[in-house]
Amino acid sequence: MLDVSNLNAGYGKFHVLFDINLKCNRSEIVSVIGPNGSGKTTLLNSIFGLADIFSGSITFDGIRINGMLPHQISKIGISYLPQMNNVFSDLSVEENLKMAGYILNVKELRDTMDEVLSLFPVLEPFLSRKAGTLSGGERQMLAIAMALMKKPRLIMLDEPLAGLAPLVCRKVVEKIVELRDKLSIGVILVEQNAKKALEISDRTYLIVSGRSVFSGKPDELLQCEELIELYLGLKGKM
Repeated sequence: MLDVSNLNAGYGKFHVLFDINLKCNRSEIVSVIGPNGSGKTTLLNSIFGLADIFSGSITFDGIRINGMLPHQISKIGISYLPQMNNVFSDLSVEENLKMAGYILNVKELRDTMDEVLSLFPVLEPFLSRKAGTLSGGERQMLAIAMALMKKPRLIMLDEPLAGLAPLVCRKVVEKIVELRDKLSIGVILVEQNAKKALEISDRTYLIVSGRSVFSGKPDELLQCEELIELYLGLKGKM
Protein backbone atom coordinates (compact mmCIF):
# COMPACT_ATOMS: atom_id res chain seq x y z
CA MET A 1 0.00 0.00 0.00
CA LEU A 2 2.75 2.46 1.00
CA ASP A 3 6.15 2.28 -0.67
CA VAL A 4 9.03 4.57 0.33
CA SER A 5 11.97 4.10 -2.01
CA ASN A 6 15.50 5.52 -1.65
CA LEU A 7 14.22 8.52 0.29
CA ASN A 8 16.56 11.40 1.03
CA ALA A 9 14.85 14.12 3.04
CA GLY A 10 15.24 16.84 5.65
CA TYR A 11 14.50 20.49 6.24
CA GLY A 12 15.97 23.19 4.02
CA LYS A 13 19.68 22.41 3.69
CA PHE A 14 19.61 20.06 6.70
CA HIS A 15 19.83 16.49 5.39
CA VAL A 16 18.23 14.06 7.89
CA LEU A 17 17.32 10.85 6.04
CA PHE A 18 19.63 8.94 3.71
CA ASP A 19 18.34 6.34 1.19
CA ILE A 20 15.48 5.10 3.38
CA ASN A 21 13.27 2.28 2.09
CA LEU A 22 10.02 1.26 3.80
CA LYS A 23 6.85 -0.61 2.92
CA CYS A 24 3.54 -0.95 4.74
CA ASN A 25 0.64 -3.09 3.59
CA ARG A 26 -3.01 -3.12 4.56
CA SER A 27 -3.70 -4.90 7.89
CA GLU A 28 -0.07 -4.63 8.93
CA ILE A 29 1.72 -2.91 11.81
CA VAL A 30 5.15 -1.67 10.79
CA SER A 31 7.28 -0.26 13.60
CA VAL A 32 10.06 2.28 13.16
CA ILE A 33 12.45 2.27 16.10
CA GLY A 34 15.83 3.75 16.92
CA PRO A 35 17.63 6.17 19.24
CA ASN A 36 16.38 9.71 19.85
CA GLY A 37 17.24 12.05 17.00
CA SER A 38 17.67 9.26 14.47
CA GLY A 39 15.12 10.68 11.99
CA LYS A 40 12.02 8.64 12.81
CA THR A 41 9.67 11.64 13.02
CA THR A 42 11.24 13.15 9.91
CA LEU A 43 10.29 9.96 8.07
CA LEU A 44 6.63 10.44 9.02
CA ASN A 45 6.84 14.14 8.18
CA SER A 46 8.26 13.27 4.76
CA ILE A 47 5.42 10.87 4.01
CA PHE A 48 2.83 13.46 5.10
CA GLY A 49 4.32 16.36 3.13
CA LEU A 50 5.82 18.21 6.10
CA ALA A 51 9.52 17.77 5.25
CA ASP A 52 11.61 18.52 2.17
CA ILE A 53 12.22 15.53 -0.11
CA PHE A 54 15.57 15.79 -1.89
CA SER A 55 15.31 12.56 -3.87
CA GLY A 56 13.54 9.22 -3.90
CA SER A 57 9.85 8.41 -4.17
CA ILE A 58 6.84 7.84 -1.94
CA THR A 59 3.81 6.10 -3.42
CA PHE A 60 0.48 5.19 -1.82
CA ASP A 61 -1.75 2.70 -3.62
CA GLY A 62 0.24 3.43 -6.77
CA ILE A 63 -0.13 7.22 -6.46
CA ARG A 64 3.10 9.19 -6.17
CA ILE A 65 2.61 11.59 -3.26
CA ASN A 66 5.94 13.44 -3.41
CA GLY A 67 5.14 17.13 -3.37
CA MET A 68 1.51 16.73 -2.36
CA LEU A 69 0.21 18.92 0.48
CA PRO A 70 -0.82 17.38 3.81
CA HIS A 71 -4.55 17.96 3.28
CA GLN A 72 -4.32 16.24 -0.11
CA ILE A 73 -2.47 13.29 1.42
CA SER A 74 -5.11 13.07 4.14
CA LYS A 75 -7.90 12.92 1.56
CA ILE A 76 -6.39 9.92 -0.24
CA GLY A 77 -6.39 7.85 2.95
CA ILE A 78 -3.42 8.62 5.21
CA SER A 79 -3.88 9.93 8.77
CA TYR A 80 -0.96 11.24 10.83
CA LEU A 81 -1.06 11.41 14.61
CA PRO A 82 1.86 13.58 15.84
CA GLN A 83 3.27 13.16 19.31
CA MET A 84 2.47 16.68 20.53
CA ASN A 85 -0.53 19.00 20.13
CA ASN A 86 -2.71 16.28 18.65
CA VAL A 87 -6.04 17.42 20.17
CA PHE A 88 -7.76 20.81 20.55
CA SER A 89 -7.59 21.28 24.31
CA ASP A 90 -10.18 24.08 24.48
CA LEU A 91 -12.77 22.17 22.48
CA SER A 92 -15.00 19.39 23.78
CA VAL A 93 -14.39 15.76 22.86
CA GLU A 94 -17.37 15.88 20.50
CA GLU A 95 -16.12 19.09 18.88
CA ASN A 96 -12.69 17.51 18.39
CA LEU A 97 -14.24 14.56 16.58
CA LYS A 98 -16.34 16.86 14.40
CA MET A 99 -13.29 18.96 13.54
CA ALA A 100 -11.43 15.81 12.50
CA GLY A 101 -14.30 14.80 10.22
CA TYR A 102 -14.70 18.17 8.55
CA ILE A 103 -14.63 16.65 5.03
CA LEU A 104 -17.68 14.45 5.74
CA ASN A 105 -21.30 15.39 5.13
CA VAL A 106 -23.74 15.48 8.04
CA LYS A 107 -24.87 11.85 7.76
CA GLU A 108 -21.35 10.52 7.18
CA LEU A 109 -20.13 12.53 10.17
CA ARG A 110 -22.75 11.08 12.50
CA ASP A 111 -22.28 7.53 11.25
CA THR A 112 -18.50 7.75 11.47
CA MET A 113 -18.66 9.21 14.98
CA ASP A 114 -20.87 6.31 16.05
CA GLU A 115 -18.40 3.81 14.56
CA VAL A 116 -15.41 5.50 16.20
CA LEU A 117 -17.11 5.74 19.60
CA SER A 118 -18.00 2.04 19.44
CA LEU A 119 -14.25 1.39 19.16
CA PHE A 120 -13.46 3.90 21.93
CA PRO A 121 -16.41 3.63 24.36
CA VAL A 122 -14.28 5.25 27.09
CA LEU A 123 -14.80 8.59 25.31
CA GLU A 124 -18.59 8.52 25.22
CA PRO A 125 -19.18 9.79 28.79
CA PHE A 126 -16.79 12.69 28.10
CA LEU A 127 -18.30 14.04 24.87
CA SER A 128 -19.19 17.39 26.42
CA ARG A 129 -15.94 17.76 28.38
CA LYS A 130 -13.03 19.83 27.12
CA ALA A 131 -10.23 17.67 25.77
CA GLY A 132 -7.75 19.49 27.98
CA THR A 133 -9.38 18.03 31.09
CA LEU A 134 -8.85 14.41 30.01
CA SER A 135 -6.11 12.19 31.37
CA GLY A 136 -3.09 11.45 29.22
CA GLY A 137 -4.44 8.08 28.16
CA GLU A 138 -7.89 9.48 27.39
CA ARG A 139 -6.35 12.25 25.28
CA GLN A 140 -4.35 9.69 23.33
CA MET A 141 -7.50 7.63 22.75
CA LEU A 142 -9.22 10.80 21.50
CA ALA A 143 -6.30 11.60 19.20
CA ILE A 144 -6.46 8.13 17.63
CA ALA A 145 -10.25 8.43 17.34
CA MET A 146 -9.80 11.76 15.55
CA ALA A 147 -7.40 10.12 13.10
CA LEU A 148 -10.06 7.49 12.38
CA MET A 149 -12.68 10.14 11.60
CA LYS A 150 -10.95 10.63 8.25
CA LYS A 151 -11.62 6.96 7.34
CA PRO A 152 -7.96 6.26 6.59
CA ARG A 153 -6.43 3.16 5.07
CA LEU A 154 -3.11 3.98 6.73
CA ILE A 155 -2.46 5.59 10.12
CA MET A 156 0.96 6.89 11.19
CA LEU A 157 1.47 7.16 14.96
CA ASP A 158 4.38 9.11 16.45
CA GLU A 159 5.24 8.01 20.01
CA PRO A 160 1.64 7.19 21.05
CA LEU A 161 2.84 5.57 24.31
CA ALA A 162 5.04 8.46 25.48
CA GLY A 163 4.46 9.38 29.11
CA LEU A 164 1.67 6.88 29.73
CA ALA A 165 1.42 4.70 32.83
CA PRO A 166 1.90 0.95 32.18
CA LEU A 167 -1.81 0.09 32.51
CA VAL A 168 -2.87 2.91 30.18
CA CYS A 169 -0.05 2.02 27.81
CA ARG A 170 -1.42 -1.51 27.55
CA LYS A 171 -4.90 -0.22 26.69
CA VAL A 172 -3.55 2.05 23.95
CA VAL A 173 -1.52 -0.86 22.53
CA GLU A 174 -4.70 -2.97 22.42
CA LYS A 175 -6.42 -0.26 20.40
CA ILE A 176 -3.52 -0.05 17.95
CA VAL A 177 -3.77 -3.81 17.39
CA GLU A 178 -7.53 -3.43 16.83
CA LEU A 179 -6.84 -0.97 14.01
CA ARG A 180 -5.05 -3.77 12.18
CA ASP A 181 -7.15 -6.75 13.20
CA LYS A 182 -10.68 -5.29 13.21
CA LEU A 183 -10.48 -2.39 10.74
CA SER A 184 -7.81 -3.76 8.36
CA ILE A 185 -5.90 -0.49 8.57
CA GLY A 186 -2.17 -0.31 7.94
CA VAL A 187 -0.24 1.19 10.85
CA ILE A 188 3.21 2.80 10.88
CA LEU A 189 4.25 3.00 14.52
CA VAL A 190 7.16 5.21 15.55
CA GLU A 191 7.84 4.34 19.16
CA GLN A 192 10.63 4.86 21.69
CA ASN A 193 9.30 1.92 23.70
CA ALA A 194 10.98 -0.58 21.39
CA LYS A 195 9.93 -3.59 23.47
CA LYS A 196 6.21 -2.81 23.11
CA ALA A 197 6.57 -1.90 19.45
CA LEU A 198 8.32 -5.15 18.59
CA GLU A 199 5.72 -7.22 20.46
CA ILE A 200 2.88 -6.10 18.16
CA SER A 201 4.69 -5.44 14.88
CA ASP A 202 4.55 -7.56 11.75
CA ARG A 203 7.75 -5.93 10.46
CA THR A 204 10.20 -3.43 11.88
CA TYR A 205 12.80 -0.91 10.73
CA LEU A 206 15.71 0.24 12.86
CA ILE A 207 16.92 3.72 11.90
CA VAL A 208 20.15 5.18 13.26
CA SER A 209 21.51 8.61 12.32
CA GLY A 210 19.09 8.85 9.41
CA ARG A 211 20.05 5.50 7.90
CA SER A 212 18.29 2.14 8.00
CA VAL A 213 20.46 -0.46 9.71
CA PHE A 214 17.84 -3.22 9.85
CA SER A 215 14.55 -4.16 8.19
CA GLY A 216 12.70 -7.41 8.71
CA LYS A 217 10.67 -9.41 11.20
CA PRO A 218 10.87 -8.41 14.89
CA ASP A 219 12.11 -11.91 15.77
CA GLU A 220 14.98 -11.49 13.33
CA LEU A 221 15.99 -8.21 14.95
CA LEU A 222 15.89 -9.77 18.41
CA GLN A 223 18.43 -12.32 17.25
CA CYS A 224 20.86 -9.48 16.44
CA GLU A 225 22.01 -9.00 20.02
CA GLU A 226 24.67 -6.46 19.09
CA LEU A 227 22.12 -4.21 17.38
CA ILE A 228 19.53 -4.27 20.14
CA GLU A 229 22.13 -3.72 22.84
CA LEU A 230 24.07 -1.00 21.02
CA TYR A 231 21.12 1.03 19.69
CA LEU A 232 18.15 0.10 21.88
CA GLY A 233 19.68 -0.82 25.24
CA LEU A 234 17.49 -3.91 25.50
CA LYS A 235 20.04 -6.49 26.61
CA GLY A 236 18.47 -8.89 29.08
CA LYS A 237 15.03 -7.25 28.74
CA MET A 238 13.51 -9.09 25.81
